[in-house]
Amino acid sequence: KKKITISWNNVLSVFDKALGFQGKSLESPAILGDITVTSYIFPIFYRLGLIEVPDQVAEKMQLKGGKYKRKTDGNEQ
Repeated sequence: KKKITISWNNVLSVFDKALGFQGKSLESPAILGDITVTSYIFPIFYRLGLIEVPDQVAEKMQLKGGKYKRKTDGNEQ
């Protein structure tokens, strides 16, 4: 396997871009920038509620072991 190193500056850059997309549904990690970095960060941002994704994308992330299921506060319907 190839090791991937993600710098804190990369995380902050993607985070800033994600904040600009709040309220919009993101189809893929590529929208946020370099796919190498965002493919790892995308599901984390989704789970934390920083980004929204279409239902089909959310289902794909949940199929991979259910690790990325978004936590809710119980007030959402």
